[in-house]
Amino acid sequence: MARYLIKGDVSGIQEFIFNVPSKGAARELKARSFYVSLITTLAVEYILDEINCINPDERNKRLFFNGGGNFFLLLEEPEFSQDVMIRWQSFFDAELINDEISLILSYVKLSEDGFSEDWRQLRLEGNRNKLTPLSTQFDQLFTPYNDGHADGNGSTGHWKRTVAFLSKSLTQKNSFKEMESGASLFGRDVAAYLTENNMLEGIFLPQWDQPLMEAVEAHKADNPKPEARDTNKEIEPKEGNVIDFGHLAEFAQWRTGTDLIGVLKMDIDDLSRLFGTEKSETEFALLSEQLQMFFEREIKRLLSEEASDLFGETIEFKHNIYPVFVGGDDCFFIGAWDAILAFASQMNSAFRVFAESLVNDPSFKSVTEPLTLSAGIILIDHQNSDFSSKDGKGGHRTVLMVNVDNFGKGGVNQIKINCGVVDNNGL
Repeated sequence: MARYLIKGDVSGIQEFIFNVPSKGAARELKARSFYVSLITTLAVEYILDEINCINPDERNKRLFFNGGGNFFLLLEEPEFSQDVMIRWQSFFDAELINDEISLILSYVKLSEDGFSEDWRQLRLEGNRNKLTPLSTQFDQLFTPYNDGHADGNGSTGHWKRTVAFLSKSLTQKNSFKEMESGASLFGRDVAAYLTENNMLEGIFLPQWDQPLMEAVEAHKADNPKPEARDTNKEIEPKEGNVIDFGHLAEFAQWRTGTDLIGVLKMDIDDLSRLFGTEKSETEFALLSEQLQMFFEREIKRLLSEEASDLFGETIEFKHNIYPVFVGGDDCFFIGAWDAILAFASQMNSAFRVFAESLVNDPSFKSVTEPLTLSAGIILIDHQNSDFSSKDGKGGHRTVLMVNVDNFGKGGVNQIKINCGVVDNNGL
């Protein structure tokens, strides 16, 4: 019986997530990121339902990986064919045609020649398919449409309703049961699905709590001098509410005298090449699972801890760092600038331990050297940051560039800071 490895790849993630102005960014960045994860999660649900895979254990067995805007499924004949693939792609294209983002499907028939060659072919197929997004809906690409935001009818532009719903839910930490989203994706009601699967509880965001609110009031009482600069505070400091970027910058100012926001982006080096050396799909699935566990569980553990910043001040990460995107092999964080630097150091140590454990685990024969992370940090003026710029500079009044080379590689473990100021015209 022929077997197939199916890949789903969300295209245009960075442009979609960060195409937001600074005002309201704290509300919308996480919502857009969460929407990307919903696309892959509900696409997997749709495909497994389509092949009548009902048993939960069997569904888990078919799913190799889901994270970072990608998923991999193992399917067999006769449940899968090229015609079925085209039908699924057409369905996803029609759903996402006005969503400023797309889901690309690719597949490879597993051979007897070894998984590494199959993986190489799947990568090539995926890269080719990315060149023609929404190809099944070409005749609709130039058709005027209602973005679906003014009224609640139709599926076009439904991402706006979904993101608006998620933004309010995640920001105010309300129960999905208490809200009417009016949003659906791939035939499922978003609010109902999130409620049934308790997905709100798995999201980590910096929140106001009573000890923090008391500490803030105590600080203000001890420091009655008014702030020198206005801050962009949009969300009320209320227990359970998310801490916005203006307050994160203010926390940094109290500790360091500088009210900047830090932005940290990191991903694993040459992960696709490593997957291409796997000898079987079983090893591939196991390595994918380990990576996903690290980026989801270990990062949550780190965010719950305390650390000392460059000035010896104790920082609670849970009150100072906002995880925008945590995927299968990369992640993106925004927070108080001193907290971001301290967190980057903690991540370095944790990933080195994890990487060494893979080398010493006999289950991963292809992992002969420790994996490494590459990362970069920028420090930005929170009042003038504009995340909608595709070159990463638009709207940044002052930006201090920080490069992290071979992050996680033993013997380097350093952050190089270029002492330059970047404005709209660059260095």
